[in-house]
Amino acid sequence: MKKAIKYIGISILLLISALSIFIYFIYRGTQNTLKGNLKINGLLDKVIVHRDQYGVPHIEAENDSDAFFALGYTHAQDRMWQMEIQRHLARGSLSEMFGEVTIMQDKTLRTLGFYRAAQSAYLSLPKESQHIVESYTKGVNFFIQTGNMPLQFKLIGYKPSVWTNVDSISFQKMMAWDLNETWRDKILNHIIASLYGREKMSIFSPQYPDSAPLVLQDSEINLTKKMTQNYLEKENYSGKLRKQDIYPNKEFNKASPPGKGSNNWVVSGKLTNTNKPILANDPHLSIASPLLWYLADIKTKNFHSIGATLPGLPGVIIGHNQFIAWGVTNGCIDAQDLYIESDDKDITTINEVIKVKNSKDVIFPIEISPHGPIISDITEARRVGKKVALKWTGFLEKDTTLHSFILLNYSKNWESFKNALSYFVVPAQNYVYADNKGNIGYYLAGKIPIRDQWSGLYPVESKKEFEWKSFIPFEEMPHTMNPSKGYIVSANNKIVSNNYPYSLTPNCKTAPYRASRIIDLLQRKEKLTSIDFQKIQNDTVSYLWNDFKTILLKTIPASDTEKDVLKILKDWNGNMNINSQEATLFAYWFRELAEMVPKELKVFSQWPEPLFIKNQLLSDGKYCRINNARNCKEFLSNTLTKTLNAIVKNIGEKPKNWNWGYTHKAVFNELGFSENKYLNWFWHRSISSPGDGFTINVGSYEFDNLSQIAGPGYRQIVDFNNLEDSIYIQALGQSGNIFSKNYDNLMPLWRDGKYIPMSSEKNRWGKYETLILEPI
Repeated sequence: MKKAIKYIGISILLLISALSIFIYFIYRGTQNTLKGNLKINGLLDKVIVHRDQYGVPHIEAENDSDAFFALGYTHAQDRMWQMEIQRHLARGSLSEMFGEVTIMQDKTLRTLGFYRAAQSAYLSLPKESQHIVESYTKGVNFFIQTGNMPLQFKLIGYKPSVWTNVDSISFQKMMAWDLNETWRDKILNHIIASLYGREKMSIFSPQYPDSAPLVLQDSEINLTKKMTQNYLEKENYSGKLRKQDIYPNKEFNKASPPGKGSNNWVVSGKLTNTNKPILANDPHLSIASPLLWYLADIKTKNFHSIGATLPGLPGVIIGHNQFIAWGVTNGCIDAQDLYIESDDKDITTINEVIKVKNSKDVIFPIEISPHGPIISDITEARRVGKKVALKWTGFLEKDTTLHSFILLNYSKNWESFKNALSYFVVPAQNYVYADNKGNIGYYLAGKIPIRDQWSGLYPVESKKEFEWKSFIPFEEMPHTMNPSKGYIVSANNKIVSNNYPYSLTPNCKTAPYRASRIIDLLQRKEKLTSIDFQKIQNDTVSYLWNDFKTILLKTIPASDTEKDVLKILKDWNGNMNINSQEATLFAYWFRELAEMVPKELKVFSQWPEPLFIKNQLLSDGKYCRINNARNCKEFLSNTLTKTLNAIVKNIGEKPKNWNWGYTHKAVFNELGFSENKYLNWFWHRSISSPGDGFTINVGSYEFDNLSQIAGPGYRQIVDFNNLEDSIYIQALGQSGNIFSKNYDNLMPLWRDGKYIPMSSEKNRWGKYETLILEPI
């Protein structure tokens, strides 16, 4: 018996030892050189890369070429898997990595043609930007040739091929696509018009409220021109709904949740306690593991920029240099149109070859009209017509957006800032600005089409009168410098009034709640500080509740429990913090209120227009009359009952367990294995998070499970009293390597509204490592 126990013990020890050795070799196989010296062929001079305690690289180079080489190398060291996924998305070649399971996704991506567009965009870049891209690309390839690949590559038995210059700019097209959704709006408008008539459009898609804040008032911009466009004069097309294939492709037809946009604001020195400007920005995009953003600091003799970069692209995208700071939000601009093609003679077909891992190649024909790719085979555009083409500024041959990004790093003043933005094409963005001279400003950047006497609200027939006339001249784009009120705020709200001589978008879809809240908080103090900015950026009071509070509190309860719920909500101020029980009640209730949206419209958009629901409840509208409710009073009572039943079923009967953080969690799924329950858990991270889709600290969530899937993945506050006192944070961690200490170390700081130093001073970095790259 003792011998048996001894043998069992030895066997367990051997098994543990073998497992430990296996894990050790897996670990070692993913580690890369972060300190010491590396000799590199192709460098001109020595480059120093300090990584601070949070994993942020601080790159010091003698020349710009070497600096961008080092950025490409550090991006690849920390995010090679992410970069590989991104370039295969842009190429439409995921099946080379994952096999037959991604063939349909590749067909969609090939049809849209992001990589085709990136190829022509690269050729349009000025030589100086091409040179920077080439240097960045060489840095990525040095890692591919010499570095250890992340674990994901080993699991699928895949080795990345040589990185190309087009790869280094192609993901920008994917990001632009993610922020351009008016093609989706046009299909939804077509469905509404076909089912209910165009006269009902204002019911389902209410106009932006007259009392809601604009980014720029008429007095802040030059309105020398008069409105000359009569938008509905020519647009007499009345389409018929094609009802086949009701359900959309979940990857590319899924509408974004509210709050997927951004906040930025800037105040002049006359409103701060230091008499110097402060600028804040937090872009809201999808969150994943690893995160989209990567913090970096780049310094040469010619420029010194720090902020948020995008692995796969050269340069700081959002941040500051020693002269200026900049931040961006999505412009909510209509730069897409759908054309119903009636004649096949102008449509060309190209045959794409999709290589499939462990299977035969797939030959896939793609049709392209003079307007753009035919997307009716891959999207809900099939409900509009048999052959529907997408025209988009992102498909323009001369797309110099990357050049704009690069020039921002070198900008020294308002004039050079404007010059950088003049090259910006897609997606149209609201840029806020501040500089070391005390100036603040705003500029809307991007190519925006001029439609002559037609609105762009609906798909149009392929006729000459529906072609784009030209683009709004850059100098006539909305902009301002040093407005008298002393601040500028944009949060995807409407940019200018209808007095502006060009149409930017027929109807801004984003409710104005975030912009209103930011302005209210800015106006509460005569002198603002960086601490105030932090509090504002992390504010979780939802003005959606303010809009619905009076209506909902008039609900007639059906039980004593429901009476108690209404008492709880009566004194609530709408703060969606993680400890709020009221936040959970309201989120569940709003989901029930959304049931009034006709099911044929839900097919295309999971999130309802809040103003539609509010207007129905206020006017005792016909869409309350569902599930046996005879009017809106009965509808409200029914939804309150259903809300409590759902909460009890999903969470339990005790209100102390109804905290918002229990239900609402930020979810970071692995990029490549998110659908694989056996592998995703290894990289998957989640954390209780505050906010909803309408709070400044956005907590956008899936409507069915309330999980946060988008939000402020990056935050920055730039203080011109001392730029070294500026702060920033990203939502997860710098490294995509699961074995790295910097994989998810920033996640709790981000959730709790904390920041790390946005500083180039070594004494603020904590313990850091130094890697020296030297030419051979």
